[in-house]
Amino acid sequence: MRRSTKTGRISTAINYITQFFTAHFACRISVAITAFMQLPAFFASCAAEGIDPGVTVRIVRSQSWSNGAADVFVFDNQSPFLLDSYQQFLAGDGPLYVSSGTGEKRIVVLSAREGDLYSRSGIQRYQDLCRESFSIMDDNPASPFFYGEATVGEGSSRAATLNVSPIMSSIRVRSVSCNYSGRPYEGMFFHNDRLFLINVVSEFCPLVAEGGRPVSWLNYGSLTDIIPVIVTEGWGNIGPERVHPDVTLYCYPNPQGSPPTRLVLEGNVGDAKCYYPIDINVPEGGMRYVLDITISRMGTPDPDSVAVPGTYTVEYETVPWYEKEPVTEDF
Repeated sequence: MRRSTKTGRISTAINYITQFFTAHFACRISVAITAFMQLPAFFASCAAEGIDPGVTVRIVRSQSWSNGAADVFVFDNQSPFLLDSYQQFLAGDGPLYVSSGTGEKRIVVLSAREGDLYSRSGIQRYQDLCRESFSIMDDNPASPFFYGEATVGEGSSRAATLNVSPIMSSIRVRSVSCNYSGRPYEGMFFHNDRLFLINVVSEFCPLVAEGGRPVSWLNYGSLTDIIPVIVTEGWGNIGPERVHPDVTLYCYPNPQGSPPTRLVLEGNVGDAKCYYPIDINVPEGGMRYVLDITISRMGTPDPDSVAVPGTYTVEYETVPWYEKEPVTEDF
């Protein structure tokens, strides 16, 4: 365990970390911030000096941290939002301590690299932390980068709840069918070669107003960057009988949606190359988008063209990352 606090700040609260294992690789990560009763003598000395007894941070998390750690920052919750204290939580560590001075506080939790205590040592104000970004190239769906923040009031009975969410979202193609009935190419199959995402945010600053800020992009308008989380092989011929490829790709939030992040099915109808670009609205991270796609006519000549109305229909299910999907059983 490593600590770093301002001079004159008193470390006062004990944090207990509880792990909850789920059947899925990623689940809801939440941080509960609650008041902790101090020892009588210590509490009396704090009260005499007019210093709050601090806050307790209990992190309920999935099986593994991304990169093994989390950075916790405590800021004064009034301009200029100066840093009150900072601590790095290591996975599997014992009781952890959070420092807090008097007054209302803003608490921020960010993924960190285990042992890399000094990578954010230049943070002095909340606005400095808002410039921190994450890269999807370094992220891992099995242990995703996460963040969260909340405020805690002043006084000895401070309490708040803070939900920490993954930055990335998943896009799962659950099923696809293709029926060209009534078209000149009726009876033909769509041969799917590849699935990929375009207009993907590759670097993202989550702690910014209005849902965060994209910094850079991958596959801007076409397939140029091939990395596993945004590109996968197709599954061959698709006809009227629905197939269930059950493939998943991943992306970062695109809060402004300009240009929109798109899922693209690439393939052939006979000898004709075509694409099926499907806009995916991803305003925030930590979500799972489940798609059932029905193709009805020839696709577009390139992945960045808008499909003619009636080219396909898509049924969506959108649920938080940590929630299980409803299970449908046939009898």
